[in-house]
Amino acid sequence: FEHAIANRSLMQWILKSSRQVRLGLGLSAGPTQASAMGAVHQHESGMAAAAVSTSRYFGGIAGIAILSSLMPDTGLGEAVTGHLTAFWIFVASFAVSVLLALALPGKVSPAAS
Repeated sequence: FEHAIANRSLMQWILKSSRQVRLGLGLSAGPTQASAMGAVHQHESGMAAAAVSTSRYFGGIAGIAILSSLMPDTGLGEAVTGHLTAFWIFVASFAVSVLLALALPGKVSPAAS
């Protein structure tokens, strides 16, 4: 317990950072769904919604599995280090996904085709 009190500022930083990540993910969910729905014809909207939901759930499962494999089964100090490592891996993968999302082609408007 004393070790947890010594790492209190580190844990507060982790909690503040995770709040920012949750806020960013929450703000990006709506535009992601809207862009997927806007990229297909109306009769294909059900399949687009299913693809977005399935990929989001699969990404969550894979992310938790990968990041939790970094967590040691030992004391709190090692767990904090594991959390920091997992956090930075998450930040790097999020940055890569943002870059990939920016590289996606846009939908061609009907007037331009």
